[in-house]
Amino acid sequence: MGRHRASIQTSDKDIYTGGDMVETPNMLLRGLDYPDKNKMLALAGPANRQGRLAADHICGKETKYRGNIGTWACKVFGKAIGMTGLSCHQLDEVMGKEGRHDWVTVHPVNHAGYYPGSCRLTVKIHFDLKNGKSLGGQVTGPENAGVDKQTDVLAVALTAGMTVEDLEHLELAYAPPFGSAKDAVNMAGFVAGNVLRGDVEIVHAADFAFETSKGRRRNLADYFVLNVRSPKEFENGHIDGAINIPLGDLRKRLDEVPKDKPIIDNCQVGYRGYLGYRILKQDGYDAVNLDGGYRAVFEGGFDDWLKPVIKRWAPN
Repeated sequence: MGRHRASIQTSDKDIYTGGDMVETPNMLLRGLDYPDKNKMLALAGPANRQGRLAADHICGKETKYRGNIGTWACKVFGKAIGMTGLSCHQLDEVMGKEGRHDWVTVHPVNHAGYYPGSCRLTVKIHFDLKNGKSLGGQVTGPENAGVDKQTDVLAVALTAGMTVEDLEHLELAYAPPFGSAKDAVNMAGFVAGNVLRGDVEIVHAADFAFETSKGRRRNLADYFVLNVRSPKEFENGHIDGAINIPLGDLRKRLDEVPKDKPIIDNCQVGYRGYLGYRILKQDGYDAVNLDGGYRAVFEGGFDDWLKPVIKRWAPN
């Protein structure tokens, strides 16, 4: 139906418009070099704010619509999904595939693991590699596990223009029944901050499925795949062709890792993979850590490209 001004007025000052069928400015596109910063957004929250603002303006108040970022949540059977900001595909369209943006995936628990009822979430955040600005995020997990809470925290961060390093320093409500001492959003910020500062180089399962922001589609055969989980975990499931050297044994078994081939280091969710990556880099290896670990491969639908060998899947 068209676009409106910040006052919710159309080109006719006596006609106001808002809602699902109107293109409105995306706040995250303002700082990016992209010509069309207006998008349609079928969400009740922005539509209601536009209606309130139109009424304010009719009554003589000079309030202005600031735009939106696109925040929503959805229940799918027993699962919950939340998203805010721009997705990877949208960022590829806006910023191109020249490595200007990246993302990280973490799998933290929704509250302290020793408190009954804890479960894992998956949190993915997108950011600008130039300045670390947060650009988007998605959260999934069981319903009633706080997916909406984490999505809302990310939405506030995007609205405030926070960087991933700001996410590291957020002080969020903690008690064992409600959260973790290192909140899920903190954890995502820690990993993204490591990438931004050059403390770790990551590769995504998606990089082996199609061309991403990191460049051409990669070939798994070009890499030595190292799995640093325990032998029992490795038996439960691993990427086809991976070699298992438990993290605790890695330093004394480095002679089993070739130096004439890049290494993909991976574990279950990414943490031990990061520690293994640091050991390898300190010994002169060309290594990357698999973002989100083996869990990101199995749950992300990348079976056809990375061919995980599954015997028994242990979700935690």
